[in-house]
Amino acid sequence: QKDTNNTGNEPPKSESMIHQESSSSANVQKANVLEQTLLAKVLQMEEDEREDMLQTARTAQANMMADLQNLAPGEERVRYMTQSISQETQELLVMYKLWTSLLQKNNGRPPQMR
Repeated sequence: QKDTNNTGNEPPKSESMIHQESSSSANVQKANVLEQTLLAKVLQMEEDEREDMLQTARTAQANMMADLQNLAPGEERVRYMTQSISQETQELLVMYKLWTSLLQKNNGRPPQMR
């Protein structure tokens, strides 16, 4: 059976490799949808609510960075990131990152809300 994904310059892909690639692609797609959902949530907030959330997120990020500095690089840090941070805090951190990225792209100015 011929591998139609093979360009001739690479070894044929096994079924598990193809499944892994499609699973990885699905995960990237889910992550993109989650990011867009969280960014929309931030953009829909009233300014005072957004400022409160951003302050809470800044504190959470500072605490996380302090905790990470006390852990050995590698497995300990990964375990901390995946098991010790609540879902709510993870969402706060992502919203904070998305907002600061948006500000950076917009020369430090928040987007005009309508």
